[in-house]
Amino acid sequence: MLSSLSHDLRTPLAAITGAVTTLRQFGDGMAPVQRADLLASIEEEAARLTRFVANLLDMSRIEAGALKPKRDYVDVAEVVRAAVDRALKVFPDLQVTTSLARDLPLIRGDANLLEQVLFKPVRQRA
Repeated sequence: MLSSLSHDLRTPLAAITGAVTTLRQFGDGMAPVQRADLLASIEEEAARLTRFVANLLDMSRIEAGALKPKRDYVDVAEVVRAAVDRALKVFPDLQVTTSLARDLPLIRGDANLLEQVLFKPVRQRA
């Protein structure tokens, strides 16, 4: 678990550091499109890192009994759509097909935690 956690935290940090370093060294000589791409990368990776840290904190709170999952009525189809949208932001070329019954009942649960269960980025092997 520590190995996976280490990778999940280091990857966005390395991407952010690399983009910032490139901007500092070559930013003035870069085309505006290239600078915009690097800034977008920094923004995306910072958001990814924020999600990882929030997930870690939530997991530790759940294990400690300090975070109680919500028991709201949740539309499962909406949670699936949110997880797919999230996956497509991380993997824009991903082809996703879903098939959900139109008359799914609402369930009681925590929509954010359910989405986290559905979406766990797969680490690419080197």
